[in-house]
Amino acid sequence: MNVDKEGQVGRMAYLICSSERTTASGNDMETRALLHLMCYDEHRDDIDGFAIDFFNDVTGMDHMGYRLYDVQSKKANSSPSAIGEELVTLYKNYVSEFSDYFVEQILFLGSITNTVLTDDTLKEFGYDDMTDRAKKSVRDRLIIACKKKTYIDDADIDGERIDAFLNRVRFVLADTDEAHYIKPLIRSSSSLLTSDRQLRAIFNEIKNAQSNIKNNVAVEGVSVETPGEAYDYGRVLETKKISLLALQRLINCNPYEVSIPTSFSAIYNAWPPERDRELLNECQNGVALQLMDKNAAQPFWELFSQIVTSLENGAQDVDEVFSSINREVLGQCRHLNPLSTKYFIAMVKDGLEL
Repeated sequence: MNVDKEGQVGRMAYLICSSERTTASGNDMETRALLHLMCYDEHRDDIDGFAIDFFNDVTGMDHMGYRLYDVQSKKANSSPSAIGEELVTLYKNYVSEFSDYFVEQILFLGSITNTVLTDDTLKEFGYDDMTDRAKKSVRDRLIIACKKKTYIDDADIDGERIDAFLNRVRFVLADTDEAHYIKPLIRSSSSLLTSDRQLRAIFNEIKNAQSNIKNNVAVEGVSVETPGEAYDYGRVLETKKISLLALQRLINCNPYEVSIPTSFSAIYNAWPPERDRELLNECQNGVALQLMDKNAAQPFWELFSQIVTSLENGAQDVDEVFSSINREVLGQCRHLNPLSTKYFIAMVKDGLEL
């Protein structure tokens, strides 16, 4: 792939192959891998969506699909030879027609044997962090695995390319606690929002959305000319959808489908009747835009947290909650004005199980 200074991208063919069905535990790992990219990866701010079981188990994408963050996940306790075997799909992409699109490649592992690392305390590591014996085993088994795959040409199984790939790939050990992957999403210290049960529910919402995409139309054998075509096949789960799933679970409703929250009725009834639809649309659009603005995720979730805290502390109505919110936080939520903020407060107040 070539991207010129004007952002024009050359067209070439990439064949989707080796899609596979996974077990429930495998699905858990793939969701952890997705949330690792979204919440902890150093490139997380560049990621707008995730291609699901298209280029690999999970592949983070920038908004146009020009930069790909590739992840293969495995739950099993992996020995050095097993790690070499598991690297094959990442290597397939490394030498593929789309090789220049892939800016990061990660093997996401459930656990590893004690023969892999020179320092067993590492949770993220590179090839150089492995023992000499482990490195040889990983490399040898990767070469054997590549030779077995029909989708990797013999000409691509080159010692220098293998070494360059191994020195590029990152290895990440999964955290067994699902809450570890959800807490950065909602960014709140409220016990109401961060109970283990609530966090597991959000994790499962995301896992189900991921599985629904994966089990949709089959893509094995499909040929694409640009990574963005993953959208054409309905294979992308966007970060804004994940934020919506989290919020929807917390307030027990879809904020895009709420009409007039009961707690907002007094404000709504005071409007001039001829402006009802206009003002309501402005409120709904403000909430939607604020939720979708990933660059303002921290202020949005801080606003949400302060609303919940105010309600937990006994605030009785929307205006009382609104007056309790930090002005700096309100100012950072630039898609919300006082009216749409009160609409959001009412939505949260009616939806929370206090």
